Amino acid sequence: EEGLYSFSDSGIPKVSEFRSTFIDALNERDFDWAEEFCNKFIELVNPDEREDLRNYYTSRLAYERNDLDTALKLVSKVNINQLVFKLDTRNLISKIYFDTGSYDSLLSLLDSYTKLTGRPGVRSSAIQIRHRKYAGYLKRLVLLKERRADPAKFAELKNRMAGDNFTSKTWLLERTEKEQRRT
Repeated sequence: EEGLYSFSDSGIPKVSEFRSTFIDALNERDFDWAEEFCNKFIELVNPDEREDLRNYYTSRLAYERNDLDTALKLVSKVNINQLVFKLDTRNLISKIYFDTGSYDSLLSLLDSYTKLTGRPGVRSSAIQIRHRKYAGYLKRLVLLKERRADPAKFAELKNRMAGDNFTSKTWLLERTEKEQRRT
């Protein structure tokens, strides 16, 4: 009502602006505000992108609320032809697969996810590099878990990750610590 969430000069939010605001709210763990924001402003988004964006944010909220079946069902319906959303959806699916113990599916997904991030040594965007690192670290975690590695290996991975900049760092550090305690 006060225009606090005005986006571009046209007043119509770009999908990327909408996503950024939503992600910021998730990062602050303010899920109710994120949902309120999305519900309030989704009608301002280009009608051609509305349903995919609604599936995207609803799937992310479902995941954060531990409704993994709903999250997986909805994220599979997202078809936004922008690299950042393709990376985001694979990131979310990888988390769901990890949390449900679907490691074969996860390892297969990580291969396609990594290809989407470009090749090392070839010019890639910062977001692609952060996602590539995430996929690599998650794959290492799964392999350590499957090999029932000793706690020192998990600690070594956790220390390596702690000094790096990558997507979903907090989530991956938490999962690594949890696996380290289990061994």
